[in-house]
Amino acid sequence: MKEKNIVIIGMRGTGKSVTASKLGKILERKVVDMDREIEAKKGVKIAEIVEDKGWDYFRDLERKIVQKYAKKKGLIIACGGGTPAYFDNGDLLKKSGIIILLRAKPETIYKRIKKAKHLPSLTSKHFTKEIAEIWHQRKLKYQQLADLVVDVDKKSEDGVVKAVLEELKRIVE
Repeated sequence: MKEKNIVIIGMRGTGKSVTASKLGKILERKVVDMDREIEAKKGVKIAEIVEDKGWDYFRDLERKIVQKYAKKKGLIIACGGGTPAYFDNGDLLKKSGIIILLRAKPETIYKRIKKAKHLPSLTSKHFTKEIAEIWHQRKLKYQQLADLVVDVDKKSEDGVVKAVLEELKRIVE
């Protein structure tokens, strides 16, 4: 288990980054937050990258980071929401470890991200329609990749981490 990466996927606003950070402390593992990696590498927020260079450019940056970290062991990787849906990212991440899907209802996601200015629109639609549409596009891929699924709707951040740890323990035993 220590050799495998723990890869956290899900829609934006499901708590991937927070969960990864807390798991990293508990499990004493290095955490890679893909969105933060891209921002650090480019020196600007993702919204600016997308606005200046477009989604294709961003997805290419993301792919390079997946290729880099999928070769390593023992990491906790917080993916961007779309990471597993593009190129062969999902397959590379699946080979590198255990995939945990954090799942939330669109209403929960909307409540969490409606004030986030740093998140670029994925479509030109209102957030509620966008969330439902993107979930519809990605859910099959997410579910195919997931080794574990944790519903986050009515859980606190610590409750999500506890549920993830319980599920990890269950599959290790």
